[in-house]
Amino acid sequence: MPGYIVLVVNMKILLSPLPMLASVIESLHWTIVIPVPVVMELNGLSTNSSQLGEASRAAMAYLSSHIRLLPLSWKMKKARWISTTV
Repeated sequence: MPGYIVLVVNMKILLSPLPMLASVIESLHWTIVIPVPVVMELNGLSTNSSQLGEASRAAMAYLSSHIRLLPLSWKMKKARWISTTV
């Protein structure tokens, strides 16, 4: 049921293979939080002409199209910290 478990998504997850990200988001099992700095960084990377830029553009397109379709499972969060993966 949405809302009981919150997943905070970082750049590594957003740049992972899109079908994996889509299956997590579209399952509706979790509330997805994407910190604003992550979205800003993803947007900045999308101007890159490399594979990284291509992955960034694909992720931004996916997020843009699905944020309107699944509004109850999305949250945008202003972050004042930088999270790291240990």
